[in-house]
Amino acid sequence: MAVPPSHGPAAAPTLNAAVAKPPPSVGASDAAVGQDNGVLLSLGEAKWDQVMGVGHLERLRHAQALLTRRGVDTSAVRLACYSGAGFTDELRAKEERGEVVLVDLRRLYEGE
Repeated sequence: MAVPPSHGPAAAPTLNAAVAKPPPSVGASDAAVGQDNGVLLSLGEAKWDQVMGVGHLERLRHAQALLTRRGVDTSAVRLACYSGAGFTDELRAKEERGEVVLVDLRRLYEGE
């Protein structure tokens, strides 16, 4: 996922910048973080051609735990999955419970 330049107080460094060594399952090319005043606001993964499932969410949770252990304030973090191919029913159920934000192409280009 390409990380856009910062437009205002929130920055969007890559995971590599936030974690000296990212977890093997989350690379800088498919994950990004955004911080505001030192508080991590979002951590997400993007897959263009894969249906995303609970395994993707678990990797994000693992990355969040690593960042927390390294002293990053993750108390306000929203985990997000971006997919051009969609999401499993199980992951959609987790979205309904507020555990993850899911962004498909329709939501990305047309809004909610």
